[in-house]
Amino acid sequence: MFWNQIRTGTLPAGIQALLYHYRYGKPADVVQVEKVEHHEDLSEMSADELAEQAVRLSAAIRAGEAIAVIEEREAEQARLASLAGQEAMKEPSPSGSTH
Repeated sequence: MFWNQIRTGTLPAGIQALLYHYRYGKPADVVQVEKVEHHEDLSEMSADELAEQAVRLSAAIRAGEAIAVIEEREAEQARLASLAGQEAMKEPSPSGSTH
């Protein structure tokens, strides 16, 4: 029944979210925001200053996206290692004894 609900999309939303968190990791509850140097009134900045700030902000966004990708890959590798460990524990030992 459980698998049929997954296939048909009728699984309760809370269970779907829980399965998603198990699969992909729970989203961060807190987002760290670093203060970016800025002027109160952007109209007081020269075009060169605005362009320089845009480049810095763009680099910061790309760096944050790269970190998110790396963290996702590390979480997936940890999950796969955990699954491999669980599978190893299920296999009977060659001597016939259990773990």
